[in-house]
Amino acid sequence: MNEQKHEVLVAGAGFSGLATTAALRRYGVRDVRLVEKGASYGSFWTNTYDRLALHSPWHGLPDDGGLVDRYPIFKTRLEVIDYLERYASRHELDQVAGFNETLLETEYLPSDHAYPWQARTSRGHYRARHVVIATGYCRQPAWPPVPGAATTQGDILHSASYRNGQSHRGQRILVVGSGNSAFEIALDLVECGASRVSLLVNGPRWVIPIRRFESAMLEARASGAFDPSMITAAHSAERGGAAYATHVGAFDALLRSLAVDVSDLGIDTPIDGPWHTAIETGRVCVFDHGALALMRSGEIEVIHDRVVTFDGGRVSFAVHAPRTFDTVILATGYRPGLGDFISDPTMLHLDPARREVFPRTDGRCQSLVAPGLYFVGFDMSPWGGMAHGHWGFEVAEKIATKLGTFSPEMRPAEFSRAPWEP
Repeated sequence: MNEQKHEVLVAGAGFSGLATTAALRRYGVRDVRLVEKGASYGSFWTNTYDRLALHSPWHGLPDDGGLVDRYPIFKTRLEVIDYLERYASRHELDQVAGFNETLLETEYLPSDHAYPWQARTSRGHYRARHVVIATGYCRQPAWPPVPGAATTQGDILHSASYRNGQSHRGQRILVVGSGNSAFEIALDLVECGASRVSLLVNGPRWVIPIRRFESAMLEARASGAFDPSMITAAHSAERGGAAYATHVGAFDALLRSLAVDVSDLGIDTPIDGPWHTAIETGRVCVFDHGALALMRSGEIEVIHDRVVTFDGGRVSFAVHAPRTFDTVILATGYRPGLGDFISDPTMLHLDPARREVFPRTDGRCQSLVAPGLYFVGFDMSPWGGMAHGHWGFEVAEKIATKLGTFSPEMRPAEFSRAPWEP
């Protein structure tokens, strides 16, 4: 394969990767290559279950020309795909994007001062001055370390392979998990005619009715207490600092007031607040679309336990007697899987709170180990995933400044100053 050289190589065409690439082009860096393992922009959303929707309000990207205002407060899966495609079209990203191209390896070669980064993909070899990893922390399905979970064929599937409940009509289903995917899939299965749906939960969880959250956000937007400028204003807050804690605490207080008590179902309330828990551990609160009512009516059985072994459809529990199900669906989340293509293990570390491997950064996306390497979408502003696009613009401005193409008047209207400046 011929080796290509670029100023910047960006891996991942979701919210973070699109924002970074669009910002680089806006800031004068024309020689950019965007690689995506899927067949389209936002491929996670094209390959997930039908009823998945965003739970963050008015979730958009900087410099979208008002595009986000054409959509409802919470975008559906298809609306997210449409939004990302329109955003890419606005910034003419088709000119630099390559699909069905999986990043396989990255390596830093300091002896090459001009292009110190080498990358190998499923379709080519690259040399670059800068590399941006925007592959996200939902890149790889997380299978629980339970005997039989990953080896049993047919009877067990991860939620990454679930689309809808039509093929499970009349079946006895066990859904493992207590997050948004678990609640939504359990609801979908009941509505599609599964004969019995059981939800296995283990550990505390905040639960907030989605309509209650929607009403609060609409009221906040109408009163001027919540608008896109708030995300920008809070973006400079450093994690661990007082300003960061104030922003998180304020949103925590709102979410606490909206949450419902589900202890009658055996699901305890976490000690820390909903937003603090989400930011620090990745354990996002559940925004309920109707599953909760079915749990209380008995149409969704709640089992508070943990799995010991899987043997086909037969499941052994720690407390309850073994049971047999037609299908087990693991709504057990995802992991970043960065070790698949980061050759230097010192660039990564085990995050003890999330119990997953994350990049070593300065807290603002830049690698602490090698120059010219950035990880966008892994560090968190006080507004979590709603600020993924802001991180993309921050990193793009830093790279463009180093390459000598940036000047302040290039910034979009929402950034009157550098995104990281208070």
